[in-house]
Amino acid sequence: MHPVELQGRIDRELKSLPALRAPDTLLPRVLAAVRHWADRPWYARAWFTWPMWWRVASAAALNVAVITSLFFKPVMVPVKTGLGSP
Repeated sequence: MHPVELQGRIDRELKSLPALRAPDTLLPRVLAAVRHWADRPWYARAWFTWPMWWRVASAAALNVAVITSLFFKPVMVPVKTGLGSP
């Protein structure tokens, strides 16, 4: 059988198959999963959806951590490498 004929026959056979149906339990399970996802606490969601005061507090804490690490880095490097000891 020539490949073009085979392709045509396979195409006709596949098109003659009945359409697949989703199980009856699929929609309730999907709706329950969406409801569970929407009912997550605020801290389990994306940062941009947090309450404003928590976003401000977390951004401030991050800034403090970064500034502190930049401030203490010159002190920590000699101690870590042993250059600062007598």
